Amino acid sequence: MTEIQSPGELTPSGWPRYRDALVPCTSDLWPALIAPLVLLFVYLARDQGWEWVQRKPLHEALALVLTSIALGLFTWTAYRTRDPLQLVLAALSATFLMREIHFYGSHRATYLALAAIMIWTWRWRERLLEPIGRESTRRWLYSALLVYFLSQLMDRRGLRILPHEQAIHVALEEMLENAAHLLWITTAIVTRRTLRG
Repeated sequence: MTEIQSPGELTPSGWPRYRDALVPCTSDLWPALIAPLVLLFVYLARDQGWEWVQRKPLHEALALVLTSIALGLFTWTAYRTRDPLQLVLAALSATFLMREIHFYGSHRATYLALAAIMIWTWRWRERLLEPIGRESTRRWLYSALLVYFLSQLMDRRGLRILPHEQAIHVALEEMLENAAHLLWITTAIVTRRTLRG
């Protein structure tokens, strides 16, 4: 297991000694393989004429349920354990849920909340070092964030290189986002078990 040093201590190269605790190796990200599986499913649905896959309201309703579950899990674990990472992830979950509700001003509020969470995370960086350094936490958390990033890239039409991207754009973005929500829930379950065990 990697020994976690103080964030203030630097290696001769200038990198923090805690780099190994925070930077995942490629094998840590295997849960993110759900992204290409979603892509294959969306192409299959297009070829088979499964119109329900294209229905955005269906995906958005599911997203509300999934983000609510994640928020509940992280909030309950944060309350029971006072783990700093659980508090931050509960706040992130609340931000994801706020974004899914689509109320007036939610877009701007989401960015403000994310900025506040980034500042909070930076100020708590020493307290968050040990929880993020847990291998199982890192694996699921980073995979969820990677799939969230891919969904936002799709939302901004950043994957136009894909065949028939215009036809699958909505379904792929929504399904990637819900896949990320599922990984987020798994992160909540895994981190809770790690804390209990």
